[in-house]
Amino acid sequence: MIITKGSQHGSFKISVFLRFTLILSICLSFASLSSAKNNAVRKYGQLRINGNHIVGKDGKPVVLRGMSLHWSQWAGQFYNTGLVKWLGDDWNCTIVRASMAIEAGGYLTNPEREKQKVKKVVQAAIDNGMYVIIDWHDHNANKHIPQAQTFFEEMAKTYGKYPNIIYEIWNEPLDTHDWDTVIKPYHGAVISKIRAHDANNIIVCGTQSWSQDVDKASRSPLKFDNIAYSLHFYAASHNQSLRDKAAAALDNGVALMVTEWGTSEATGDGKLDSEQTKEWLKFMDKNELSWCNWSIMDKQETSAALKPGADPNGGWSVEKISDSGMLVRQELRKYHSPDVIYVPTPPEVVDKMLEMAQVTKDDLVYDLGCGDGRIVVTAAKKYGCRGIGYDIDPKRIEESLENVKKNSVEDLVTIEQKDIFTLDLSDANVITLYLLPSLNVKLVPQLEKLKPGSRIVSHDFDMRGVKPDQVVKITPESSYREHTIYLWTIPLKKEPVDDYLR
Repeated sequence: MIITKGSQHGSFKISVFLRFTLILSICLSFASLSSAKNNAVRKYGQLRINGNHIVGKDGKPVVLRGMSLHWSQWAGQFYNTGLVKWLGDDWNCTIVRASMAIEAGGYLTNPEREKQKVKKVVQAAIDNGMYVIIDWHDHNANKHIPQAQTFFEEMAKTYGKYPNIIYEIWNEPLDTHDWDTVIKPYHGAVISKIRAHDANNIIVCGTQSWSQDVDKASRSPLKFDNIAYSLHFYAASHNQSLRDKAAAALDNGVALMVTEWGTSEATGDGKLDSEQTKEWLKFMDKNELSWCNWSIMDKQETSAALKPGADPNGGWSVEKISDSGMLVRQELRKYHSPDVIYVPTPPEVVDKMLEMAQVTKDDLVYDLGCGDGRIVVTAAKKYGCRGIGYDIDPKRIEESLENVKKNSVEDLVTIEQKDIFTLDLSDANVITLYLLPSLNVKLVPQLEKLKPGSRIVSHDFDMRGVKPDQVVKITPESSYREHTIYLWTIPLKKEPVDDYLR
């Protein structure tokens, strides 16, 4: 483009083009970094069993966390590519479990239909860099040995070359199925078919009493490599006594994988036990156990992660996620790589942001993506107001807490590790941001719930489709470039999005 000197229209076009190019390049860089960090298979590679641990390509323990799909014959609509991608991108799942039903209208009745559902999920997991459990979801697998052998032989031939694959060959044997005389021989018969075509990928073996008697299995383990044992629990029904069994199995040297667990009672319904869920999460973290939560389903059931009517392809707002789903999603996102790289805000910009927001001692300031906590610390010291800094990165939380202590503002400032997109922001009077425009826009539904007169201040990035009340540009001495600060006041003023930013 050639622009003649003094052409204001041409100058505007160049400014717009450069601004768009800058934002686009930053977004692409962040997206590339995020994708690289969240590709679990690229990060961990071929998994194997070493002692009582699952380890990755570097020999270090690997902990995978994710969701189990519901019985395939009753929840087949969720066995799709969009759902798997959403679980990886938004829920931060590194693993997904395809629970192929065997009885009750499942594989025994419709083998090709149910198999195709599993294949769709497996391929989506491979495409998105996630691990995937191929689960023979059966309580009476000992009655279906030929069918299981045929199925897993095909799966091993088709997918055995991919490090994404984990085989779960009997979901939950009953309490009447003895480990040594019924369950163990079944596993041996199916494992031999898999190993004829796949020598490497992990095989998870169900244990007696709905995959709870892992201690019994550990005393008479299978004589194959890369074998783990299924541990299942439901927090409101199973507590310390089952954790003791799991600890005994680990002490006996076998690896465990929690391929199914719920926040509810063993029926999948009833009480949501958040306290026992926390105890189980601590136990699994301490022992580096991988897990899948039960389940992705939209029904009126405590353990169902979604409310009725949720889109089977993902993209759920918080209103479509159940209490159990919100609890588990928050836990999964604790381990999420940050959406953006942390770049500190210059002190002069911090001061100007707080000045534009007209902060007083009576305000409560929320900094979303607080970094080292400098904004809320400055607000507390300069204005005597309360502040809460939120960040998802544990390193940033640690730096913020140190900053709070160093500046002696512990009585005014709180730092919390949370996903900012799940927060209730309604108590705040002032919100400060340094996020990309796409993330600012994602926050709009939460920001609109702020009290009238509340102020929002953003460093460098606007909020597409929302008109700012004030825009200020400053060039601090401590910085090499000009910085832009945007101010909005509630209620927000919506406007059409500029064509070049659509």
